[in-house]
Parts: sequence; structure tokens; C-alpha cells
Amino acid sequence: MAPERRRKDRQHWPKNLYATTKNHGLYYYYLRPDLPRQHPLKYNKFGYVREREAIDAAIQLNLVFAAGGNLAENVLRKAKEASDTGCSISDYIDEFMQKTLPSRRINGLPLSEHTLAEYSRLYRNIKKELGVVPIKVVTQANIAELLNKLGTTPEVYNKYRSRLIDLYRHAVSDGHLQTNLPEKILPRDKEKKKRQRITLPGDTPGDVGIDGIEAYQAIWKGASHEIRCAMELELNTLQRREEIHRWRFDWLKETADGRHIYIRINKTHKHGISSYIRVPESLSTVHSEFGAKTLGDLINHCRGDGLHALHLVHRKPKRMKKAKFREHPFQLTAQQISKGFAAARDKTGIYAHLPPGRHPTFHELIALGQHLREKQGWTVAEIQKLRGHTKESTTRIYLEGHDWVTIEP
Repeated sequence: MAPERRRKDRQHWPKNLYATTKNHGLYYYYLRPDLPRQHPLKYNKFGYVREREAIDAAIQLNLVFAAGGNLAENVLRKAKEASDTGCSISDYIDEFMQKTLPSRRINGLPLSEHTLAEYSRLYRNIKKELGVVPIKVVTQANIAELLNKLGTTPEVYNKYRSRLIDLYRHAVSDGHLQTNLPEKILPRDKEKKKRQRITLPGDTPGDVGIDGIEAYQAIWKGASHEIRCAMELELNTLQRREEIHRWRFDWLKETADGRHIYIRINKTHKHGISSYIRVPESLSTVHSEFGAKTLGDLINHCRGDGLHALHLVHRKPKRMKKAKFREHPFQLTAQQISKGFAAARDKTGIYAHLPPGRHPTFHELIALGQHLREKQGWTVAEIQKLRGHTKESTTRIYLEGHDWVTIEP
């Protein structure tokens, strides 16, 4: 059948679209190229379809029935299937991060900024891998493959697994899914600790292979004043890097029973009263390169540079600018403390024979401090209180690796 000749006012119409005059105006119909018969374009609730609607419908139908129409049909079918499967993982993660996590409370307290930042980093990496995939389409095999790709170590693997379990738990609760697939995947066993312990003269040097390495003193000598302050505080108070970086001079308060430093341990403060500790200014040191005898002496050494700063660990920057994870331009961030310690450590060359993954970090000073407290006569329970741990087993982990057991003949 030869196509009808177009009138001038219909030259802009797509192929296969035609119209005839009815009582109420034009009646549009589509003539399929493979079946030469009319297919009327149905009326809408306002009466006859409008010209623009008819043109759009004809364009879409031409895509289906023209050469390559099967491919277009497949694309349309897959798009419909995708829309029927609900939102993508990326969309659900965004909603989860914006609405669910900020409103979460543990013992009435919200998640810390540090925790939210870490969760955000992990979820961003998940989105890069599976973001556009509808959450209902993801299989257990997809999740296992993702974990194997992102989980470079058992610790990292288990972190991603935990975040996915949490995400899927809420997706099940919201009715998007029936099963928490990540929960079915087994966690990886933790590897043996690889980082080298930091030793003092007379302590067992572990697998360094040289007795009596003056590791702590050597690192301290190569460090700047602010990093020295951070090292001394961490060694003697057994607090984490986050507490050292947040520690302000006004945490020291006068009380009825003497002067005390009030510390709220950020990581565990949501889990109970053990995270709220007050440490007497008169607490004796276990070791100090400053020569400090008490915690109060250490705090005075942190004022030694003459700057009017809010935080114990501080320095005057070359440029005054704000940063996300600090209250004041003089305050060192937790990352700056770690990097400053690592630079001083590497300058000594003590651990040059070990692979980078086994070099002791700033965090290892806690294990050394606990070991020295124990040698000073402190019980594990007393060390646990100073650490703010809810479990004694956690405290004992930090006591491992410093002593050898002597067998009596």
C-alpha cells in the first residue's frame, strides 16, 4: 500500500501517522509498516488526543517497528523491568545516610561525626561498584564478589560486610527486600597482628631482633614539640588518638577532692558510664622524656611554647584556616598527629628492615603504656577503668606482645 500524500500542514508529522476528520475534529491513527491496517490512537479523558500527543506516540511506535525495532523493544522492556524492581542501591544508600543514620541513637546519644564520616566513606565505595543496580536485583554472589574486591584485609572485609548487613536490615524493615543477603556471607577470620610493638630499654623487643632498642626515646627526639606532647599524653593516660587531639586545657577542673581532668571517650561514650572518666592531675607518669612526674606536669609542658591555645596538642599554622575535624586553627587533627608520629618514627630508621605494614603506629603507644602500668603494679581492672573499656578482654589485647614467659628449671 502506497503511503498517502502529505498535506502541507502535515509535512512535520512522523511516518505512519495519519488522521481523518470526524464530528469533533481530527481522528488520529497509526498505520503499522508490517501490518497495513489502521490502529486508532485512543481518546483521552478530554476527548480526542491532541496533535502533539499523536506525534509523540507515532515517534515511539516507529522506534519499535522500524529496522532495529527488536533492539529498541528490548531496551524498553529492560527499562520497565528495572523500574518494577524498585530503587537502586545508590538511591537507598543516599536515603539511609540522610535520614536513618542521623536519627539513630545508642543510649539516647547520636553517632559521632567520626563514625558518620567513616560510614560515608565505606558506602561511597559500595555505590561505585553497585550503585546503579536495583537493590532487588542484587544477588548473594554479587555481594560476595563486591566484598572480595573491596576487602583487602579481613578487617576491611568485615567492615564492609557489617555496613551492608546494616543497610539490608533496614531495607528488609522498609519492605524493599525479604532477606538480608549480606548476613548469609561468613565473616573472615582476623589475621595475626603484624604491627611491631614499641619498646623501651630493658623490654623485650619482640621480633625486631635487637635487644634494648630505645625506640620510644629515638622517636621522641625526632618529633616536633606538639607531637612529643601527643606521645607523652597517649603513653601516660592510655587515651586514644581522638581524645588526645580533642583534649582541651579547660578539661582540668577544680573539685572538692582535688583537681581532675574530665574525659568523655568519644568512641564508647554511647555504651555506658565507663566511658566518662575523671583522671586526677596528680596521676603519676609511667615514663616521660619531658621528665614529668605527674599528669599535671605533662599538661604544663604542653603550654611550654607560650601560645594561647585551647588544646593541649597544638601549633601555630603558617596559614589560619578552618578544617572540618578541628575546633580551632591551632588544634592538630587526629590525622596530623598520626602523620607527625610516622615521620619521626621513619626518621629513626629503626623499623626500616620491616615492611611498612608492620611499622608501629601512634596507637601502639597505648599498648606500651598499658604494659608499663602493669609493671608499675596496676591490675588489669584498674587499667581497664583508665582506658574506658566495657570489657576486660579488650584491655588484655593491648597487654599482649610485651613479655615472654620464663620457664623455671
